[in-house]
Amino acid sequence: MRTRLLLLAFALVILAACDTTAPPVEDALVGTWTLASTHSRSVLTLAEDQVVTDLAEPMQGSFQVTGQLSGVVRYLDAYAQESSYARLRLLSVDPASGAPDPGIALELERQNGHYTLFVGRADAPNDPALYAPPPATLRDGPSFTLDEPLYPTSGGEVVGHVAGTLTLGHRTVRAGEPTAVETRLPQVLDREQSRYRFEADGTLAVQEVRSTVTIERTGAWERTGDRLVLSLTDDDRTVFSTYRVELDGSELRLLVDDTDYPCDAMCLRASEGSLALVEGSLQARHPQTLFRYERTADALGS
Repeated sequence: MRTRLLLLAFALVILAACDTTAPPVEDALVGTWTLASTHSRSVLTLAEDQVVTDLAEPMQGSFQVTGQLSGVVRYLDAYAQESSYARLRLLSVDPASGAPDPGIALELERQNGHYTLFVGRADAPNDPALYAPPPATLRDGPSFTLDEPLYPTSGGEVVGHVAGTLTLGHRTVRAGEPTAVETRLPQVLDREQSRYRFEADGTLAVQEVRSTVTIERTGAWERTGDRLVLSLTDDDRTVFSTYRVELDGSELRLLVDDTDYPCDAMCLRASEGSLALVEGSLQARHPQTLFRYERTADALGS
């Protein structure tokens, strides 16, 4: 009897050793994630410490508009900066608030060194439209200071005034340390546009909504440290994608470094102008895309 028990125990050990079924993955990534926004960033390497505009950082200050139009403009609606052109558009009402009155808008443009400033209603910028002569008190980013009279674009006497200081989000980039900064406003997406479902067995389901068409795909995922590899079946072929992962509770960030597209010498010099950097200080620049997901409790297809 004892011999039979020993043989049975030995057989169970052999069966356990031959079992190739993968155990469930214990990973905080398991669950459903919905794409909330995409962010275009640049990874900069500088030869000296400098303060660089970074729209991922909080903006401070505001402009006070008084007179024919009035309001405090503090919400960034549009931003663009190149070596010869810059545009800043601010609103007095947060567009995400859904308020029935959109308030007023202030637009500041720089083209070939010349500034123009316009103020109007956010939903009807030409009715009325006010302007300021080339601002004499303006200091270029990341801080802008204004103290200017406003005139009707159709001509006439002063009908208002704009004053204040606004500082765009910014950070100090240390010499020799590659640092990612956001130079464009993030693209906020419809919550139903893209969802990922990571299963504990390593399988993956993806649902994407493009206009009125819903596309569903399946695949697999594998995470090692901060590296995530996705394999998705698409039109009878498997596509592999590699991301760097940042996971913080209910927020998932997937980063793609496009190191295959570095800046050449001409690109570096142009970038110094567009980013207001010290001439000759930009040593390297490459694009980086950040996809920000939020954890959702629902399954795909619901």
